[in-house]
Amino acid sequence: MWNTDSYDDVDIILSIVVNLGLKNCFQKIKDSINQDKDIDELILKEIIETIDEVGGNISNPYHSLERFK
Repeated sequence: MWNTDSYDDVDIILSIVVNLGLKNCFQKIKDSINQDKDIDELILKEIIETIDEVGGNISNPYHSLERFK
């Protein structure tokens, strides 16, 4: 279902993967940016921003909220 031809699809799937902390799916997303050389620049930017935002904390989707404890 990972469709890098549609910005809307990528945006929705990124949101689901990050919010549910789907580690294996997140790894496949990270791998896809190195394998698929035809990704639109806007879509690629969205994927990279999400990867940077999440960092190594995909297993904890609430990591960014922990500072409010």
